[in-house]
Formats: sequence, structure tokens, C-alpha cells
Amino acid sequence: TESLEIRFDQMYISESKSAGESVISERSLLSIATDHINSAGPDFIVGQPQKELFAKWNLLVGKEMANISNFGSALHYYEEGIRFIGDGVWLDEYITNGKKLCFGLYEGAAAASLATRKGDLVEYYTSFIFQHASFENSLPSWIILMLSIESSGRYNEVLEKGINLFRRLGFVIPLSPPGPTEIMASLLSTSQMASSFTLSQIVDSRHYPIDDHKRNLFKLYTALIISTYALS
Repeated sequence: TESLEIRFDQMYISESKSAGESVISERSLLSIATDHINSAGPDFIVGQPQKELFAKWNLLVGKEMANISNFGSALHYYEEGIRFIGDGVWLDEYITNGKKLCFGLYEGAAAASLATRKGDLVEYYTSFIFQHASFENSLPSWIILMLSIESSGRYNEVLEKGINLFRRLGFVIPLSPPGPTEIMASLLSTSQMASSFTLSQIVDSRHYPIDDHKRNLFKLYTALIISTYALS
């Protein structure tokens, strides 16, 4: 199985066939092999390392399905991976990369559940991440949960959770709306910051790479704006 793991971890490596024949990718072979393993189930697999390996296969195929927007199939593979890895691996410090694997499977399952509008599953899978992952690492899962809550029309809950998240991130959010003096001070500060850049610098800034942390903040802010607009 070690050689299989090395082989299947090579993503999008293709084996060319003679003219007129199809090209078979290693990922397609992995999905076929994973389906056979899943049909047997974890009860027929001996040893936690082997179960962890097959959970990883399900994670890879789940990501492949999500990349082509087949979220129903993606959810199936993520859940199969969770079935192999078992909930207890979150607490087992002796399993190599166990928490990282669990994190990928549960976050993938939550995202696929969001895409398939299964809000109860979103709350179920994100709850494990909130319990076992650090706040910074769980931020994408918080956004998934908030988007799910927003889709169900619970806009007040989105605002409450979003404001609390920003406060946990260190942002100062007043308890009451700002008055005219505070608004003018903010406008002046923004104007001074903007005037320190030329127009070309401002236009070119959209080409600068954005790290994951800032991207998550933008997503969180967008969720708050949508819910605020819906309540207005």
C-alpha cells in the first residue's frame, strides 16, 4: 500500500496511449480503487494506518469532485473518508497527520453540505472543527457556517456571529452607531490614507496577491453586508 500511496498522490499524471485511445489519469484510477475499497468498508481493513491511507484517498477524490462542482459526490467521498478515519482520531496524538486529515475531511464535508443546501450537516461537521482546531484555522469553517445560516434566512444570527468573530480577531466594533464626529474622523483618516497613493498605484493594487487570512476577512465582511442589506 505504500507504493500505491506514492503513486496515487501524484495528481494529474497521465499515461499516454496509442493514437485513437483515451488518456487515463492517475486520479481516475484512484477514484476507481477508492470505490472498491469503500464497498468493502473500514471493518474489513486491518490497522489504523491502513484506514488512514484509505481515508486520504477519499479526501483526494472528494477534492477532485468538488473541483468539477460535483458536490453531491464530493460529500459522499468526504463522508466515506470520515467513516474510515473514525471520530476518535481527533483525540489520538499517536496518529501521524491524523488531525490534518480529519480537518480536511470535515471541512470538505461542510463545504459540500453548504453547496448541496444541507444546513444540518454543515452545523454537524463544523462543530468538530470548532472543537478541535485553533480559531485561526477554523475561520474558513466559520464562514461556511455563516453562509449556511444566511441561506436559511437567519440574518440576525449571521450578524451576531460575524461581529463576535471580528472582535475575536481584534477589531474594535462599537456597541452603538458612531456619531457625526466619529464618522467625519473616519472619512478624514480614509482620505489621508488614499491620498498617499497615486491613481495608478490604487488601480494596480488589484493585481497584488491576497493571502488566505485577508481573503477570509473579505468573505466574512461580505456575509455581514448581505445580511445587513437583507434586514434593512
